[in-house]
Amino acid sequence: MRAQLKVLTAYKTFRVTDMFGDMPFFDAGKGFEGLEYLRPKFDSQEDIYKYLLEDLKWVEEHINLDLNPVTSSGVPYESFGQFDNLFNGNMLLWKKFANSLRLRHAMRMVEKDPAFATPILKEIIEGNLQVIEQGEDVVMLPQAQDWVNESVVWSFAEHNKLRMGSTIWHELSENDNKDGSGIFDPRARIFFETNNANEWVAYPNLPDASTPAEGGIPYEQHRDFNYPIKGAANLFSPFNYYLIRDDKTIPEILLTAAEISFIKAEAYERGLGVAANTFTAEGEYTEGVVSSLSFWQNVAVNSAIWENKPPILSEGEINAIANSNPHISIFFNSGNKLELIYKQQWLDAFRQPWEAFALWRRTGATPREGDAPEFYRFPYPPTEGANNPENYAGQVAKMGEDSRAVKVWWMK
Repeated sequence: MRAQLKVLTAYKTFRVTDMFGDMPFFDAGKGFEGLEYLRPKFDSQEDIYKYLLEDLKWVEEHINLDLNPVTSSGVPYESFGQFDNLFNGNMLLWKKFANSLRLRHAMRMVEKDPAFATPILKEIIEGNLQVIEQGEDVVMLPQAQDWVNESVVWSFAEHNKLRMGSTIWHELSENDNKDGSGIFDPRARIFFETNNANEWVAYPNLPDASTPAEGGIPYEQHRDFNYPIKGAANLFSPFNYYLIRDDKTIPEILLTAAEISFIKAEAYERGLGVAANTFTAEGEYTEGVVSSLSFWQNVAVNSAIWENKPPILSEGEINAIANSNPHISIFFNSGNKLELIYKQQWLDAFRQPWEAFALWRRTGATPREGDAPEFYRFPYPPTEGANNPENYAGQVAKMGEDSRAVKVWWMK
């Protein structure tokens, strides 16, 4: 139970500190222990990162995988039992999740503190520690956990403006043919759909005065009964309706097996913690592509309400795309292999924008159009200045300003 709580604390804390940078952590949540903790101090992101990575190492070393584990004195371990809705009591998967988080965040900080991060990469990759593998993706499944993910469809329908951008479209299709004949990546038909005229049209990520105004109602629930009607003003391809409408069987993603393969591919390509080996990097990259294609196809296949599903590919067809498609396979690509790895990791993070944001901030090499914005973090919530004014003021003075232009610790 202690190990499980350490893993959950690490995941959630990494997620928050990667958005804001330094934050109250070591004294946070202790208000019940005394008045001195009611307004906790800010801790450095570096200290938080290193503490969490050491905690996750503890998990790797202490999880007991015996069927009925007991303490050294012979007392059975306590268990969350049926309340473990993430892995249903499978402690091996908890250990794999812990090691995968170590791998993710050691790579994230490797440019800033290679002396601390590279031994972690070496320990996990070269030491063959168990990590999340294909089919073990860490997700929250609403129906299995007895909740309904209503906020997703609400957030899309509330403003109706989210559309497929030209940047991602050009990583999924080799041309702008409106009939979709240029699509080479099957995830295109899972992530997005045609406009009201049944055409594939990307909204330009760098719009100009000639870009027509977009409208329509592609996310309204009338489509449950009249699917083709997206509104006459829907000129550009929206997100796939079923991907955001299915509030029971579409997973919320914490970590995918594909991401772990792409991180390993980068480590081998760059020689981070392991000897540089382009052939091994290519193998890990290809495995990542297969895992991602399989994962996203399964999302569509397993949806209880998804009609008009894209063609279902066999395992052989998925492998063929990963191994020989000239737009995807490293073997047929003569360009920058790292950029190809980052592109596929970025695509796989389609429903994890915080991870895509972190990958861009670390590498600066994910697909984009135009100049990169100076947007590196989120400003602290206004309530922090109101409820913790002294510590907040000290933190702002340390940073120089509480703005999006301040880089988080692990950025170069």
